[in-house]
Amino acid sequence: LPLSMTERDAVRNQFVKCWRMPAGAKEDYNLAVKVRVLLNEDGSVREVGLVPSQVSRYQSDTFFKAAADSAIRAVQLCNPLQNLPPEKYDAWRDMELNFDPMEMLY
Repeated sequence: LPLSMTERDAVRNQFVKCWRMPAGAKEDYNLAVKVRVLLNEDGSVREVGLVPSQVSRYQSDTFFKAAADSAIRAVQLCNPLQNLPPEKYDAWRDMELNFDPMEMLY
């Protein structure tokens, strides 16, 4: 069973509440970070990292690197996730999450 939009938003919001953009980031509107998160059945994080398409930017852009490190740290801090539907484990065990500073403004 796939996760509903409400369930996906609830998962994302659990991580986003722990996310803090680095102070003084230049062009923070351009620092959206996408991470891949692998979860265990109990909601604990097994693995977190950048999606492959963002690795080269991570290596070459210090502002992006700081934002990406902050997003990864947020996933680790908000571990484990709460209220995940166990019957949908196949849908939430491996997910990509977008940490976008522009979305935090609203």
